[in-house]
Amino acid sequence: MQNSLSTLPGKRKLIVKSNYLVNAEYNLSPIEMKIIYLMAMQVKKGDEDFKTYRMRIRDFQDIVGVDSDALYVRMEEIVQRLMKRIVRVRHENGDLDQFPFLARASHKNKKGIIELKFAPDLKPHLLDLKERFTSFYDYNVLSLKSTHSMRIYELLKQYEKIGQRTEKVDRIKQMLGIEKKYRSYNYFKKRVIEQAQKDLTNQCDITFDFQEIKEGRKVDKIKFKIKRQKKIEFFNDQHWSNSPDLKEISEKMVSMGISEKEANSFVREFSKADLLSRMNYAKEKFDDGKVRDLGAYLRTLIVEEIDVSNQEEANKQKGHKTPAKDEEARERAKKEERLIEAFNQEYDIHRETVINKIVDAATEKDWEEFTNYAKKVSYIRGRLFKDGQLDMENKDTHFWFRVYISDEKLPARDQDFVEWVAREKGYFLQENKDGTFKIAGKQNSLF
Repeated sequence: MQNSLSTLPGKRKLIVKSNYLVNAEYNLSPIEMKIIYLMAMQVKKGDEDFKTYRMRIRDFQDIVGVDSDALYVRMEEIVQRLMKRIVRVRHENGDLDQFPFLARASHKNKKGIIELKFAPDLKPHLLDLKERFTSFYDYNVLSLKSTHSMRIYELLKQYEKIGQRTEKVDRIKQMLGIEKKYRSYNYFKKRVIEQAQKDLTNQCDITFDFQEIKEGRKVDKIKFKIKRQKKIEFFNDQHWSNSPDLKEISEKMVSMGISEKEANSFVREFSKADLLSRMNYAKEKFDDGKVRDLGAYLRTLIVEEIDVSNQEEANKQKGHKTPAKDEEARERAKKEERLIEAFNQEYDIHRETVINKIVDAATEKDWEEFTNYAKKVSYIRGRLFKDGQLDMENKDTHFWFRVYISDEKLPARDQDFVEWVAREKGYFLQENKDGTFKIAGKQNSLF
């Protein structure tokens, strides 16, 4: 049985989530968040099980303000990414549940329709909730462009009747899935807290003031004072189409090589801050000669939602260098980057060779263990079995078997890469805060 999305601007729908899910740990893109919201809007009071929730891409355009032509092209990759997203739910007793958002997805391209179904593990968090739940109207979140603002709205809505909420900074980052993204508190404050404050004030039924609570010199907690606002009408096109800022950003992206249609779609889908940071980062890489096709590189940064925040912070700290020293540092960095990239490519070939040998030598016991593993993982179980048996003719079966073998038989990729480079190349690597590597030294070398 299917439910169809009928919400259009002007009609309000209630979204109800368990408090466990409100406080869960995950990080979705803005459009992925809105897909989850649009599905949750179709859950009805009294439902005993999830249905398959249907959305027309054209309706999706009306609701979230994303160009439908661009969505027709991108929806498949968007849903594919969402299928891989995991939510982590913590309980008072310390138990941790981890499961995907979606159990299945179907993209009917010719009809312009997507059909999605929630994973069964979400039942206690979305179905027939009688206690410990938070509810809010769709217009409060669907008009927001920042995932962090959506999540902070939910976290504060849970405590609206109490009027305040105090959380550790580290816990907020954990719930938002950004523990490694904003290492500088001031940057976190500006890009997440203050941006959410601005967004909620302009577009939601609640907003907040906040107080920083320090432990020594470090800001340890944030105390939110929740303030109710007069009802804000459901958003409409004026939230994006008449903004001179968005028009200027769109024109700038076109000048950088993005098509006009796609640029207009991006300014509707992503926040101004995210677009500007990626545009600045792409321009810097292009000016440094590290990128040949500026438009293609910028599109990749936006579509793949690549985090450039740590690089932005690093760039701000380079202002004290003299031009000569700065140029010397850039040349050295380029040399290291090229060398590490060459190591990465050679190591990937080496690792693939090792995996191929292990897969070719796989025993019946290996396949039996994989079968037992696949039966327990809901987001691959439905794709790999046919009539209760592992479908050996399915290409996905062999793909996931390789992934399983790689995880079970080989050490973690990054650590193994560092050891391989030291063993085979004689270089010592050190991991940066953003997960990349730098050369810390070389045996018997002045490099």
